[in-house]
Amino acid sequence: MRKVLLTPAFCLTATVSLAQDPGYRAGDVIELDAIIVDGSITANCVPQDAAREDGDTRPVCLGRGVGRGDLPGATLDHSQFDRLPTGARANTLVKRLPSVTTGGGPGEDKDARVLGLDKEYTRTLVDGLQLPDGGEKREFNLDRYPVAMVDSVEVVRAKTADMEADGIAGKILLHTKDIPDELTRRVEATMGRGSDGLNTYGLTGHVGGMITPDFGAQAVINIARDGGSKEKVKDAANGTRETESESKPITSREILGDVMVGTEVGTFRFKPTVLWQEEAKDKTKAKFTAAGASNGREVEDEDKVKQTVGASLSWVETFGVLELEARGSVFRGSEDKDKTKSTYRANGALQSSETESEHKVDENRSFEMDAKAPILVGPLDGKVKMGLAYRDKHRTKDKDKNGVLATGKDRYILDEEYAAGFVMGDLAFGDVTLKPGLRYEYNRLDGRDPTTGAQAGGTSHDLLPSVAASWQVNEAWSLSGGIGRSVNRPKFDQLSPFETTSGSTIKIGNPDLDPQRATTYDLDLTRKGKRVELVFGLWHRDITGVIEDVEIGTDASGKTIESPQNVGDGTTTGLSMTQRFGFDHLQSPLWAGLTIGSNQNWARSRLHVAASGETRSFKEQPDFWGDIFVEWHSPSDKLSLMAAAGYAGRITTAGDNGNEVRDSELTLDLKATYTFDNDIQVYVMGENLLETERVKRKANGDVERESGPSLVSIGLIKQF
Repeated sequence: MRKVLLTPAFCLTATVSLAQDPGYRAGDVIELDAIIVDGSITANCVPQDAAREDGDTRPVCLGRGVGRGDLPGATLDHSQFDRLPTGARANTLVKRLPSVTTGGGPGEDKDARVLGLDKEYTRTLVDGLQLPDGGEKREFNLDRYPVAMVDSVEVVRAKTADMEADGIAGKILLHTKDIPDELTRRVEATMGRGSDGLNTYGLTGHVGGMITPDFGAQAVINIARDGGSKEKVKDAANGTRETESESKPITSREILGDVMVGTEVGTFRFKPTVLWQEEAKDKTKAKFTAAGASNGREVEDEDKVKQTVGASLSWVETFGVLELEARGSVFRGSEDKDKTKSTYRANGALQSSETESEHKVDENRSFEMDAKAPILVGPLDGKVKMGLAYRDKHRTKDKDKNGVLATGKDRYILDEEYAAGFVMGDLAFGDVTLKPGLRYEYNRLDGRDPTTGAQAGGTSHDLLPSVAASWQVNEAWSLSGGIGRSVNRPKFDQLSPFETTSGSTIKIGNPDLDPQRATTYDLDLTRKGKRVELVFGLWHRDITGVIEDVEIGTDASGKTIESPQNVGDGTTTGLSMTQRFGFDHLQSPLWAGLTIGSNQNWARSRLHVAASGETRSFKEQPDFWGDIFVEWHSPSDKLSLMAAAGYAGRITTAGDNGNEVRDSELTLDLKATYTFDNDIQVYVMGENLLETERVKRKANGDVERESGPSLVSIGLIKQF
């Protein structure tokens, strides 16, 4: 019986027929080894950074970007998606990865936070590209991307020279599905209802395959309505109370295409993308006196529409021993928001009414080209890789309130130009691989305040050495690590050359901000076994030039001037552990189908602000967080049950009047799946079943409590 390597997040044993495998004979059953999230990707193509095994005739993955390979981090593969209690959006996958937490309100999990740091330190890429989004912190909201087109999701802590250096904590990589060898059609329909009474639905269709050896195509169409609401209560130390009730159903439409054509001059791959999302929010805030009497209320209605439209075109060709790959992309993102707010007095009379509108546009144009050639000198066996990259970004933000254009950081025009070049080796010395490299990055910013006409800009230059290594100690144990230099580019709204006055304070932007810079250290020790698998990960970040808003002086009239500046240095150190225990060796059908997996993460950080002399932790980083997964499948593998619990520890941050605390949080998701003989799969899933409450305790004695609804849904999947 031959073994085939797969990479699910948590172990399972399954049987499949591989009609396309060269050694396959009709009726053969192939047992799949079970491994965890540290492995490589299962795909119909060979990842660009993976070694090709003898007899492997798959094409090299094209248009998917650089993958994790054997770098420290974790991988969650499509073979486990259907078993895990995950919804239809990519955020439900990312939150399962070790060393990752997610942000947003309770149950939302919209953005990724590697190492538990704020989202501004993480970069999310789709097939190696930064898709434009509306956030000021360069984040991409993961609830905007459908799981239906995702082949794998990875967290990469260390980097090699062929990866952009932006993102000190790490990167989240979404790789889209490769085109199936044979025509494949898949339809999934879901319906659900939240504990808040909001109904949800989803309908996804995927069709694709290789029509000829040189031509293939696939497409995904997704239509969905996701519920969204939260309840918030603020009890002030003086006895007063505020309550908020918010409802925000989200409607999404996505179309993702993929066409691959092989010609005499190379292979081309074209991937168009359309993401559309509308959020309709209604919020009511009620105020009460210490005696419990009504003290007025506020009513808000907000409609927000996000769109991302664009495409990438990739090309690869081999000239003798030299392999060239190039890719260009054009994407345009927009975010339009309209809000009305009415304030009422305690007696119910209208006190004030205001309107607000906001419009953001983010346009990215990029080009990159890589060349690879083999190296074989004595014991040295490998390849050298070099490349160039260029990206041009144009971003605008306009906001008005009651018909009056906003000023300051709420209105800007930014043009950002990025260029990079790199050279790196991918060298093998027996069981040891070494990837040394050097990357140069240039970034130029031109900013303009359309209100005042003020213009300013700045440039940065970074020479970024890195080295990654891995050692296959024996069949069970392996060691991988990396050391390198990384950067973190500033938030967009800090870069505008604005100037606004509020009371006795003047606030100004800083287009000449330097990026935050860091030396990064990462190490993973992995044991892969059939029934027990372990990963021990260590990380450290030594960060300089941390950006904060600080006082930089006074003007002639004595007003205080505040501006974002590079004011401090910091460090963060942590440990991540992952375990998987399988019981398939036991004779009992009950125990044989059981798998238990978990991960635990510890972090400590210190940030020293030179201007004030204070030392504190990085904001919103928990000291501990983790997950535990329990899966059971029947002997026939038709029925599977999965429970996933997540825990985030207490967070202490420095506030204006002392330390503020966010209590620990526990979440629970469940899923039951049954597969029929006619390739129909039915599942029932429960998300946020504990209706997790977020509790924040302010230094002044105020306590805020915020909770989101649970959701129960049923789904039907048909593949043919």
